[in-house]
Amino acid sequence: MRILLRLYPAAWRARYEDEFLAVLEERPLSPFDALDIMLGALDARLRPRSLAIELAPRRNPSMSPRISGYAAIAGGAVALLMVAIGLLVPEPANGSLAVFLYPVVAIALLVALLGLSAAQGRRLPVLTWTAVIVPAAGLVISLLGELGSAALGDRAIVGELSGWHLWSIGIGGAIVGSILFAAATVIVGVLSRGAAITLLVGSLALGLIGIPVGMGMFNLTPNPAVFALLVAGGVAFCLGWIWLGFAAAFPARLSAAGSAG
Repeated sequence: MRILLRLYPAAWRARYEDEFLAVLEERPLSPFDALDIMLGALDARLRPRSLAIELAPRRNPSMSPRISGYAAIAGGAVALLMVAIGLLVPEPANGSLAVFLYPVVAIALLVALLGLSAAQGRRLPVLTWTAVIVPAAGLVISLLGELGSAALGDRAIVGELSGWHLWSIGIGGAIVGSILFAAATVIVGVLSRGAAITLLVGSLALGLIGIPVGMGMFNLTPNPAVFALLVAGGVAFCLGWIWLGFAAAFPARLSAAGSAG
């Protein structure tokens, strides 16, 4: 918390730091709270004459669920498009399209994770922080892998790892992070449990099948049933994120639909 508060101007800290810390220490700090504090620091530096402040991260920010919900819908939809391209577009064109689409998916889902973790981080802080840090690290590693592949081709970038290897490791981090996030969502129950279970099933399928395939442990070509499970897992992964996003962005519509049913 003190490291985050060092981002604020000295005049702000002299007036508010002790009081702000006292309020923050009343509850665990979630990833969304950390982001909120950083945005507040930016605002304090952009508007140095204004010392007005909320004395805690916003407890129920009206825009956070909506923005993170839109991000989850976008990330899931683009990921679903990647699945369709992988099935319908022949190689190597499908791989080239995936290289352009994956950063959109990764960034959108990272925004979704940060926003949707707001409530869960205060109940399961360790699990929620891990569910954000792991895919964030995967995002950075995978993007470095993409840049490395574009610049160096199949040559090694880190040790004996090529850009493709780094990209695969990053994808694995995103999948593992989704498993952790979905598990936390099922346990806490703040968001839609049905969506979280769908995401969990899809993430587990991708983790148990997709990661070994990416590591070259076995080939899908002679295993059509396993390939079908992988595709089903990918679709469930995408639909889980879309469902979670819709539940976060439009909770009133879901409640109305449930009441009508």
